[in-house]
Amino acid sequence: MNDILKFIGKDNCKVVGCLDQKILGIAPIQEANTGDLTFCKKSDGATSLLQSTKASLVICDSEIDIKEVKDKTLILIKRPRLWFIRVAKKFFPPDSQSSIHPTAIINWPCVKIGKNVKIGPGCTIGFDGFGYEKNEEGAYELFPHYGKVIIGDDVEIRANVNIDRGNLGDTVIGAGTKIDCLTHIAHNVQIGKNCIIVCLVCIAGSAQIGDNSWIAPGAIIRNKIKVGKNVVVGMGAVVTKDVEDDITVVGNPAHRFER
Repeated sequence: MNDILKFIGKDNCKVVGCLDQKILGIAPIQEANTGDLTFCKKSDGATSLLQSTKASLVICDSEIDIKEVKDKTLILIKRPRLWFIRVAKKFFPPDSQSSIHPTAIINWPCVKIGKNVKIGPGCTIGFDGFGYEKNEEGAYELFPHYGKVIIGDDVEIRANVNIDRGNLGDTVIGAGTKIDCLTHIAHNVQIGKNCIIVCLVCIAGSAQIGDNSWIAPGAIIRNKIKVGKNVVVGMGAVVTKDVEDDITVVGNPAHRFER
């Protein structure tokens, strides 16, 4: 317990309850038992959860109104989920995993990968994109691909993601970006830093996504579209026009969401 408090910093939090707790593991708040660490965000049922949980240590929102608990300790702090992540990684590190899953298929001559990159099972990265030109006889000829896939540091790519190499330029995934399962990223797409691309997203050729943007499940970004920085693209949105910085777009076709 004292090691955890030292890690968090006593000046950053308030402690309710005794400090003489032995922490042996982590668990969800509803399933936790004596010896477990868990967390609790502010919600309508937060006070009830804190009173009923059997966890020995709860990292919880500093705005929760609770003054006394029995048989447990609360660490009251802003952004409790973030601090739970940090504490859990520090004191209960997950089992180590290969950075690149053995079932991922990577066209190595055409892919450059930064530091601390994780690539999940079933991914295909660095192969030709889907670009054709109709010839005089009406048959389709594949546009030649000379580019690469450039993946920045600290990128995480979950299961069954496809990322095409560029044709003349490169496909780029910015540092810190996280890409969820079953996402398709076409040739020459440029994704900025610290973006979240949630599952089942399709980003068509030469589209650009600005830094710190969030693309929700099932969204489609049309080819050559520019999505600005700090943008939220809503669930299932179909983006057919450029999106300026710092806004949320929803719907089909996607339009600005006014709160």
